[in-house]
Order: sequence, then C-alpha cells, then structure tokens
Amino acid sequence: MEFWDQENIAKTLHHAYIIEGAYDSALPKLHGLFDRLQFPIQNNPDFYPLTYKTFSINDARDLKKSDAEKSSGANRKIFVISFLSITNEAQHALLKTLEEPQVNTHFFIITPRIDIFLPTVLSRVQIVHTDPLYEASKAAQDFLRSTPPLRIAQVTKLIAKYKNAEDGEELKAAVRALLSEVEAIVAKDFNASREAANKLKLIDQARSYVGDRGASVKIILEHLALTL
Repeated sequence: MEFWDQENIAKTLHHAYIIEGAYDSALPKLHGLFDRLQFPIQNNPDFYPLTYKTFSINDARDLKKSDAEKSSGANRKIFVISFLSITNEAQHALLKTLEEPQVNTHFFIITPRIDIFLPTVLSRVQIVHTDPLYEASKAAQDFLRSTPPLRIAQVTKLIAKYKNAEDGEELKAAVRALLSEVEAIVAKDFNASREAANKLKLIDQARSYVGDRGASVKIILEHLALTL
C-alpha cells in the first residue's frame, strides 16, 4: 500500500518525510493528505509552505526558530519545504531539528532526488516516492562508455548549456541527475565486482563535492571523466 493510501495515517504520521519527485506531482497529494487530517492550509498560521532554489544554512536556522515557536492552538504544525538542492552545512543544521522533533510537528520535504542528502539526514526521515524511478538516459550511457576525451567533450557541452551559471543550482541539479543515472548503470552492469566498487566510489565522491558551496562543477566532472 502506498503512503498516500494508508487508512490510519493520522495515527501513524511520522514527524518528517522526504518526498522524492516533482513539486507539481507531490503538492496535490499533500493537499489531499491534509484534507484527510482535517488540517486547513488556507489562512492557517500553523502551516508553513517554504520554497527555495537552494536550502542554505541560514534557511535551516530560520526553520529551527519557526519550529520552536508555539502553535496557534491547532493540533498540528506542518512545514512543506521544497528545493532543488541543499548545502552540506544546511543538512547538518537541519539534522538537529529532525533529531529533536516537537510534538505534533511534521515536516514534508519535496525534492527531485534523495541522493543530495547525507545518510544521517535520510536516517531521520521516511522516504516517499511520487514519480516513477528514472531510467538511465543516453547521456549517462555515453558518459560511462566513452573514452576520456569524449567524456570531456560531453562535460564541455553540458557546461555550455548553463554558460551563464556555471556553478548555479540548475547545473548542479542536472549533474546530480547524470551521476545518479551513471551510478545506476554501473550497479546493474558490473554487479559487485571490484571495478564496480571503484567506479561507485568515484561517482559518490563527485556527488559529494558538487554539494559543497563554491565547488566548480566543471573541474569535478572533468576529473571524473578522466578517472572513471
């Protein structure tokens, strides 16, 4: 049974969820859930819809302050938070909020991919999928199976697509998607071999570096292109 179809969800509602998928797909389902919980969202001071491009350390601190505030008297306080990316600093700050949940306070975090999160954050939430899992794209297949010079050319083409924002969040989101698809191919094609383990380690390192503030996506991808 899917999360959205649970009959007694009001009694079993967890304090925090990460919803992997498109915002436009997740939001109507959340609204339906809130209706079942008899939790109005219109003009409700205990409902916090928050949208960011990148969730920063300051955003995480503001969230903690809002979480600590007393509710207006309703039975629940609900935060719906959506973003494309989150810095590692923000994740460490968010973790503190998730580790010490307030009574009857619930967080619903909507993001396209869960692989942007640290394992410690994922361990504190329940994960919900709204969209079908992706299939590896041709770009991911080409990147994995090409020679290093051809990979470099593919990196150059990707960077050029976002030439006005080399280290912007739209580019980082595209890179994370590419890395996840390459990772899926490696895991499927090479199974548990040593070669696969080395490749998966390199991909995971690249993904971690992309999440660092001020990281050069171009340098990270070029290094991966030469070493994968």
